[in-house]
Amino acid sequence: MRLRILLITVAAVIAFGFGIYWLDDSRGFYNVDFSISRSQARDQAREFLTGERGADLSGLQSAISFEENFEAQAYLERTLGQKPTGTLAENGLPVWKYTTRFFQPQQKEEYRVSYAPNGDLVKLEHRIPQKREFPSVSEEQARAQAEAFVAQYTPYAVTEANWNRITSETDDTPPNRTDYTFVWERDNHTITEGVSLAEGSERIRVTTREGEVGAYSYFMHVPQAWTVQFEKLRGQNQVAQIVASTVALFGFLIPAVVVFGRGYVQHTLSP
Repeated sequence: MRLRILLITVAAVIAFGFGIYWLDDSRGFYNVDFSISRSQARDQAREFLTGERGADLSGLQSAISFEENFEAQAYLERTLGQKPTGTLAENGLPVWKYTTRFFQPQQKEEYRVSYAPNGDLVKLEHRIPQKREFPSVSEEQARAQAEAFVAQYTPYAVTEANWNRITSETDDTPPNRTDYTFVWERDNHTITEGVSLAEGSERIRVTTREGEVGAYSYFMHVPQAWTVQFEKLRGQNQVAQIVASTVALFGFLIPAVVVFGRGYVQHTLSP
């Protein structure tokens, strides 16, 4: 009996370990070919910041992580299926990405750079103190800087023929500068091999800080109606998971208590 319980416990632990592994890295379900490795993404991010952006990274620590856009992934899976989702991710849609962070503990300023599976730059973020001062530029100059950055460092060009500028925001809350944020959306949502994003869309967001591009992001926008529906479904799934986990726990504990209780009463337990 004890051997049987031991074997069941070992099998459960192994199954749990495999489950955690696959949950942590969903690429195993898609067979997506990453053109860059984790270390290559970090080296590429460092080279981009120091070579192209002229950033001084001396004294900064670095950390790299694998990030997943769970909402976009769920939408594509349910709308298009597993294979088109893998195709889109493999060709640059940032469902998954490597993000490298350059920072110094307890310091406000830091950099974050992200690359898609095919090596395309999909995110740049330069966090700075709120009070840092920059020279003043007009909104037109800021937009020109944003468009030039996208054309130079990404595979895209936010021209009127391919992208619609849907928002332009001005943030003058920092005391010594004005930040401009521009968002473009692509009209043609076909990415590759005839695969489209259904009702979703590609978007690019760029924030300029009067003289430099402080943030860039290429991402998939999921329809709001689907997001609301998905959140309701997640809530229902969480409740079902809690109920199932509780039932499974009692299903394991009750037999264990009975077996050990019977052994204790019958004095058949040995140290």
